[in-house]
Amino acid sequence: FSTPKKMSDPLPPEKLALMVKAMNLQQQQQALLIMKTAVGQGKTLTPQQQQLMSYLEVQGVINQMAIEQKRQAHSMLKTAIASGTALNTQQQLLFAGLEQSLTDAGEVTATTAADPASAAPTSAPASVAGNKEAEAAKSAEAAADAEEKARIAAEEKVKVAAAKEQERLEKLRLADEKAQQEADAKAAKKKAEEEAKAAKKKAEEEAKAAKKKAEEEAKERAAAEKKAAAERKTSVKHGDDKSRPWLYGKLSREEARDILAKDLVKGHFLVRPSNSIAGGFALSLIISSTDPEPEHHVLHPDEKGNFTLNGCRWASPARRSMTPLPTSSRPVTAA
Repeated sequence: FSTPKKMSDPLPPEKLALMVKAMNLQQQQQALLIMKTAVGQGKTLTPQQQQLMSYLEVQGVINQMAIEQKRQAHSMLKTAIASGTALNTQQQLLFAGLEQSLTDAGEVTATTAADPASAAPTSAPASVAGNKEAEAAKSAEAAADAEEKARIAAEEKVKVAAAKEQERLEKLRLADEKAQQEADAKAAKKKAEEEAKAAKKKAEEEAKAAKKKAEEEAKERAAAEKKAAAERKTSVKHGDDKSRPWLYGKLSREEARDILAKDLVKGHFLVRPSNSIAGGFALSLIISSTDPEPEHHVLHPDEKGNFTLNGCRWASPARRSMTPLPTSSRPVTAA
């Protein structure tokens, strides 16, 4: 069928009926739900969309009517038309829908359905016209009741559909919120594990560094104690032992030379702690009365506290006399 040139032009009821006939029941319900939802959201429908929505509401009522109810409603509206009563828009849509439904069921001829006004008689007695007007009024009232019921039923369906949609959206929102919470909890757990791992690693490194430092300090203390013990062992001062005037405290080679050079007597000597051998002593000896430079020899210590010099073993010069003891030969080392 032809359509109006503009979307603002209204469609004839019979063309609306044919348009809806091309749709199945599910498509009709979906179209009605879409338009009702748009109206609920404050959107404005075109006149043709408003016509279609009204017709689909009426069609929903027609679909629930039994064939006898359809005949009765169609008959009342047809009688109203025949008596010259003007139908409102909803009544016209109801009549068009009933015409189409009864035509599909073989109850009304296609010609009548296409042109409802053709059902009007060419003439009628005046007495019959009054009765028809009364019947038309009743028919119009019944049609109005049917229209109201259709409107209420359609609104109820829209409310139910809207409630279901709202429930679905709420479920989706809750599911998204739960998924986000789980993701946040997982991320927080991972972060806590990483922080704990990093803290553990740092603590292990600090403990390892502290242990290493403690070991180094212990080594340093042991070395210092060993050195102090060696120094204590050889820490003597000149003149402490009157019987051994040749025993001096810590001297350098130069200091030892200056002391011996004062007399410069061949065979004069002194003993001092060694500057090169820990725990050892050095013997500084005048070889010639004309040479102020003495010879310097090291007395090497052993594990028993004795000392070896030029093949002879001596007791500690700080404790005993310089009496030589027999031992195997050992080379002389410069002090």
